[in-house]
Amino acid sequence: MMSTVAKIGAVVMMAMTLMLAASPSVASSTVITTTGTTTIRFVEPTVAAPHITWLTATGAAGNVWLLGDYSCAVKTCLAIFESENGGVTFTQVGAPPVRGEYGVTPSGLSIGSLLFADSEDGYAYSRGEANGDDSFFWTDDGGLTWQRVRLGGALAAPIVVSDGRAYAVAYRCRIEGCTSYELASSPVTEDDWTTTKTFPAAKTRGENISLAAFGSKVWMVLTSQGGGLNGLLLVSRNFGKTFTAISKDQLVGGVFSCAVTATSVQTLWGTCSGLHSSAVARSTDGGNRWVFGGGSAMFPFTVLLPLSDQEAVLLLPWVGPPASLTWNMEVTMDGGSKYKSVLLKRDLLGVGLATYTNWLALTGSNGGEASALLRTTNSGRTWQPVKAPSV
Repeated sequence: MMSTVAKIGAVVMMAMTLMLAASPSVASSTVITTTGTTTIRFVEPTVAAPHITWLTATGAAGNVWLLGDYSCAVKTCLAIFESENGGVTFTQVGAPPVRGEYGVTPSGLSIGSLLFADSEDGYAYSRGEANGDDSFFWTDDGGLTWQRVRLGGALAAPIVVSDGRAYAVAYRCRIEGCTSYELASSPVTEDDWTTTKTFPAAKTRGENISLAAFGSKVWMVLTSQGGGLNGLLLVSRNFGKTFTAISKDQLVGGVFSCAVTATSVQTLWGTCSGLHSSAVARSTDGGNRWVFGGGSAMFPFTVLLPLSDQEAVLLLPWVGPPASLTWNMEVTMDGGSKYKSVLLKRDLLGVGLATYTNWLALTGSNGGEASALLRTTNSGRTWQPVKAPSV
C-alpha cells in the first residue's frame, strides 16, 4: 500500500505530465528542481512577438523613422522605430495615440502622418473631420516622448517645415460650411503656435489645400473640392503674415487638387490630380510659370518627393492583374525632363529619405503586411534588404 506522501507525489507527477503535454511550446531555458529521486521540469512557454503592420516611413538629417501598429491589450497600439544609421539598425521610441482616417492609425501611403524637421524635432498627426478633434503631436527628442499640440481646429493640409519653422493650416466648420482657414506657425524646437493669417473659406464648403515654404516665403494652393477654374495660388514673402495671388496659369485650372513643395525660393515642384489622372509640374520663378514634364499617370494618386532643385523621387501608381494597385518608383536628375525607374511594381507603404542618396523603402503585400525593407545608398541604383524591427 502506498503511503500518503507517495500518493501525493504520484498525483503531482500526473498533473505535471498533463500540463507539459498540453503546453503548446517549450522554451530553450528551463528550471529544474529535484525531489528525492523524481525530477520535475518547469517549462517557460515561448511568446511570439506581435505582428507589426507597417504604415509609413520618413527621414531627416541622416535618420529614418518607421511607423506601424500591432494588436495589444487595448486592441491596437502604435509603434515607432528610429534608425540613426540610415536604416541599418532600429531602436523603438515612444508613440502617441495618433488617430487616422480609417481607425486609430493612419493607413496606406500616408507619408505625411510622420514628419521630422531634424534628428530631434518632429510631428505625428492625422487629418480628422472638420468639426472634430484632430490628433497632432510634437516631439523634441527624436520620438522618445510626445506632447499634444492644440490648434483649435482640424488640420486642413500636411505639416510643412522650413528653416526651423513649422506651418499648419487649421479650420473649424459648422453644418452649413467652413467659416475660415487659419495659418499657424511655430519654431520646430518649441510648442509655440501662433496664427499668422486667416483666410475666408470658399462658398463650396471648403477647398483642397497644400502648403510649401522656403525661408521667409510661404505658398498656399487652394483648389475647389469639386474641381473647376476657381483655384488660387498664393505667396507670402514675410513668413505667412500677408499673401498675394499669383497668376493661375495652368497649375490650378480645372484640377481637383495640387500639392506643392519648395526646394528654393524660386523652385517649386507640384503634382496635380484630375478626376482620372495626375501630372508633375515644376516652376523655376517662384510659382508664376509652371512646366509640366514627365511623370504623368492615369490615376490621381501620384506622390512626389523632391530632393533638390534638379532631383526628385516620384511614386507612380500602377494597376495590374488581378486589379491590384502597386507603385513604380522613378527618379529624375534633370529637373523633371526625364525619369528613370528604380523600383517596379512594389506595394510601397512609405519612403524615408535619410539623405539625398540614402533612402529606405517600406514595402508590403497581402493587405498591407510588411514583406520587406529595402535600403539604397546610391539614389536607387542598387537596393539591399534590411531586417524589419519588432516590438
